[in-house]
Amino acid sequence: MFINNSFTEITSPRIIKYMSHLCHLTIISIMPLIRRSQLIWFKCYKRGRIVSLNSMEDFLEEINRINPISAQSKEWIMASLLKLLSEKPYSKITITEIASAAQLARRTFYRNFDSKEDILDMYIQKLCDEYTNLLKEEKRLKIQIVAKVYFAFWKKHLDFLILMEKNDLLYMVLQKYNQYLPLIHKKFNDNKEEYQNNNTLEYVLAFSAGGFWNMLIKWVHEGAKKTPNEMAELINEILRSKLLE
Repeated sequence: MFINNSFTEITSPRIIKYMSHLCHLTIISIMPLIRRSQLIWFKCYKRGRIVSLNSMEDFLEEINRINPISAQSKEWIMASLLKLLSEKPYSKITITEIASAAQLARRTFYRNFDSKEDILDMYIQKLCDEYTNLLKEEKRLKIQIVAKVYFAFWKKHLDFLILMEKNDLLYMVLQKYNQYLPLIHKKFNDNKEEYQNNNTLEYVLAFSAGGFWNMLIKWVHEGAKKTPNEMAELINEILRSKLLE
């Protein structure tokens, strides 16, 4: 912690007791051991050993890692918002309602999130992580395989897509998905014999992402009646179609 760019030691017993309870660390003090490039180093005892953390960000990451209560609170808050979204418009949902539905205090909400948008952002990020992990399980990423994984994934999360569309929030999903394109690019780039030019591959991924997204929305509008296999075959047929020549 620092004030006016100068470090100050936190020795308040009340703060130390609270932080110790929060992250299950026995904190002797949070003090500047080394000041280098505006980094703060923290020193504390964790299960009998000294742990040094390079920044406040690392410190908070350590808290989240070893404090399942905080992680569980986030899960409850996300679940509460999704439940409320199925009952009323997003614009009408308040922070108080979300906290109440999660059986948490408002202050607990604000310890974990700054806004409703932050909740959705975290949930969508979890979905994107799940999707990219599914892609990583595939040995080779042909377009038809990607399409099958893509629609099978969204079939599983169809209710969420419908809720987002109903509340005009689909743009949040697309924005987050586009942020993950570099990760997908890396996976495709492993097939170097097929994609020699990185810049070309980036455009291919952007093109396919836009096409997949618009087909996904049309699929949702039609009640998601086609199976993931049928959608993959349809995409493959489109790519071979003379209409694209």
